[in-house]
Amino acid sequence: MFGEHESLVRWIEGLSITYDLMDDIVPDDVVLDHTLESLELLGDVLYDYDETPGFDAAAAAYIGQTLLKLAGGRWGWDDAPDSDTFGQPLACPSEELGLTPVAPRKLVGSGGVAIVEKYAEWEQAVLEFAAVHPDWRPDKEFTWRLDRLPKVSDANRLSAWLAEREQRLPQWVAAYGAGGTWDFSPPTIDALAAALFRVTPTPEQLDDPGNTDFVDGATWYLGETLRRAEPGQWIAPHGDQYFRVRKHPDDEWSSAPRVDLWLAVRDGNPVQLHNAFGYWTTSFVAADRPKPEYRWAGTAWQTPLHTWVESIAGRIDALAAAAPHITLDYSADSLRLLERLCRAAGPDPQQDLVENIAAYVGEALLRAGGGCWTLDDTPSNVSLGRPIVRGYNFISDDVSPIDLVRVACRWQDPGALTRAYEAREQYTREQAAKDPNWYPTKAPTPGLDSPPAPTVVESWCAAREHDFPAWTARYGAGRTWDFSRDSLIDLAEVVFEVLPTPNQFQDPQHAEFVEGAAWYYGEVLRRGKPSEWQHHDNLDADGRCYNGLDVSTLERESGYPLGVFVVHDLRRLVERRNDGGFGDLRSDLRDNFDHWVTAAVRQRTEDAIRRRNRKKSRRKQSDDDYAAAWTTARAQQFPEWQQRYGAQLGSDFSPDSLDVLESMIRQVTPTPEDLLENPANAEFLNGAVWYYGETVRCATDLAWTYHRNDSNDCYLHRTDGTYGWLHPIEDLAETFGHYALGSLRRNYDRWVS
Repeated sequence: MFGEHESLVRWIEGLSITYDLMDDIVPDDVVLDHTLESLELLGDVLYDYDETPGFDAAAAAYIGQTLLKLAGGRWGWDDAPDSDTFGQPLACPSEELGLTPVAPRKLVGSGGVAIVEKYAEWEQAVLEFAAVHPDWRPDKEFTWRLDRLPKVSDANRLSAWLAEREQRLPQWVAAYGAGGTWDFSPPTIDALAAALFRVTPTPEQLDDPGNTDFVDGATWYLGETLRRAEPGQWIAPHGDQYFRVRKHPDDEWSSAPRVDLWLAVRDGNPVQLHNAFGYWTTSFVAADRPKPEYRWAGTAWQTPLHTWVESIAGRIDALAAAAPHITLDYSADSLRLLERLCRAAGPDPQQDLVENIAAYVGEALLRAGGGCWTLDDTPSNVSLGRPIVRGYNFISDDVSPIDLVRVACRWQDPGALTRAYEAREQYTREQAAKDPNWYPTKAPTPGLDSPPAPTVVESWCAAREHDFPAWTARYGAGRTWDFSRDSLIDLAEVVFEVLPTPNQFQDPQHAEFVEGAAWYYGEVLRRGKPSEWQHHDNLDADGRCYNGLDVSTLERESGYPLGVFVVHDLRRLVERRNDGGFGDLRSDLRDNFDHWVTAAVRQRTEDAIRRRNRKKSRRKQSDDDYAAAWTTARAQQFPEWQQRYGAQLGSDFSPDSLDVLESMIRQVTPTPEDLLENPANAEFLNGAVWYYGETVRCATDLAWTYHRNDSNDCYLHRTDGTYGWLHPIEDLAETFGHYALGSLRRNYDRWVS
């Protein structure tokens, strides 16, 4: 169906959700309207989001779309092995312009200047060509899932097709689904999938003109099932060969049931039809994707995925004991025999049997096509939260073995397990034909595969852990080494004692100490929040492994920092002391720890503040009148506010009361979003802002003011004409970014001093 562009289709499938959610990823002031200005703004934030999963691909799609809307043309794919953009999507401009296709992924890597320059080059070519050909207009080929659907232009063809399919439904059911119930309810998707895999189990058979009646009927039935579950309409977009369904006339997204059928048979995965239904009926945004549930397992952070993977070998042993007549050699024949076992178990099998067979099926798929186990985090999928098999080379080949097994238990026809296996075998053959050196690789499964050789960082960490008792005896006897936050003060003191100057970090005679100190500091960070050790060999110019070590976060979109170079922090500690740094430098490493573990909530706080400040003020009062009215109202309402929220706060506006206020904030509004964006907490927030601001104002020369162009909230500024202001609402929100209480008091002390 997609021919030579299948790689491009896979790419578009993988980024479509992320691309649609670009508005949720980039800052609010980056308006993604496919203009030159939008590219300039996007270029400014590219490196802020390059660690966000899928962002580079989505940014490349946006840049390519913007160029193609400017110059017309289509998306293509670079299949030239000697090209420096081999295996990347290409934006191919209208041929008459004489421009060379460009790989947007390469532009993303080159940065904002390169992106803007490429737009300017294409714009110049468009202007010059249009000047000579005034009737010419850029014509961009429609791109599934990326372009807004054009207006329906073939209503007659659509009407005739819909009428024919509805009229022929009884004959279609008699021919392909006799004995079943076909009432367009979600459970009938199972029967549709069974018919699909029985009549057209391969893409070639689905595309065979001889099967047009079946395919058209299946397409219409799936589309009607979607449309009746969530009201929508059929459309026939101009230039698009597929009939589609969409919910609203202005929707950019639509479902092409014919494509859903093709993808299901291509991947041998009947569950994809259920997922297509879920995607139609379940709207979600990036924030809805559940985050992994990490737990500290004594030596590393683990998720439910680790528990599943570690259970696989035992589950397959249990399956072998329960089905001794089946040779579990990960072959297609073994899967056919397991399908019989599933049918014998019936539509309501025991959970243990389902999971044991699923563990084996997943391992068979991995051996056929490569890949790894992961957890499904797509809210619309039927397999949400379950272990799935993901190929390293596919984009849309996520397979839930548990759901495949459940389908096999409900079906009376074979193929529920073997089709997915055969699809992966077919993909492997295709890849090997393109590259004789290619072969599928899979992540090792404990108890089934040989464990991989230890990495550089694993070997280094194991050696440091083994040597740590000797290290503490030599350098830190009598101190507490319990991997706690406060133990970092002891570590800082030891570092000052052993390495009084930064140059000594490079002295070979201190390598043993540096390695032990770096490992301990990194371990405290690693245990503080879900993270792992990583090694960057390009930083080991002098051959010392520890120079390239950092602790990197495992949390998705966790905020800055994403990683900590441990030796760099230790060296910087000594440099600050030699430079006469202020304060108690022994707490520097502990402060770094606090900054590390609060990264995610600090990012959320910044986002919440930004959203609040971007709301336009509609107040009719002048700025001065509003500030006066607000402060007067707060003072009058304070006794009632205090009685409701903070009787223990007192009313003397003392600096010591700020710790109490900070504790109240965490009790009443446990998250920054609760504090800043929950309307139910508006009264509490106003009172807290005023109390904190009054406490600082009474001890300084600051005064309340308000400027609607600066902030949506009243704040304090100097009255002597010098530069300086304090935004109480931001200080209150930023308390979430501190590990321990005291940030409001520290801010107070800075202003008073």
